[in-house]
Amino acid sequence: FHPSASKAWLRFNGSSTVAASYNITSVTDNGVGDWTVNIATDFSSANYCGVALAGGTAISTTPNNVDVATAPAAGTFRIWCHQWNGSDHPLADPGDPVAIFAAFFGDQA
Repeated sequence: FHPSASKAWLRFNGSSTVAASYNITSVTDNGVGDWTVNIATDFSSANYCGVALAGGTAISTTPNNVDVATAPAAGTFRIWCHQWNGSDHPLADPGDPVAIFAAFFGDQA
């Protein structure tokens, strides 16, 4: 129950198929490059740490960039992924990477 231990984690793909997880009920596909992670045991507040990254199958000149799409809630975390074009702006179209990894830390309810 230590605050530094991950309270939830998962690996899923762009189609919201979960390959492995802990304390996750499901992933909702909100559209291309946009997912909501549904956490089984809620955090005590929305003030927890969620980290996510996305990967593909090969090195690309348009790497994936992962952002928090909206403010987290105690039981959900929304992730938005888009491809970066190497300049100051993301590409207009979001991306569906091969794998998305996320882990969540904080106090649970």
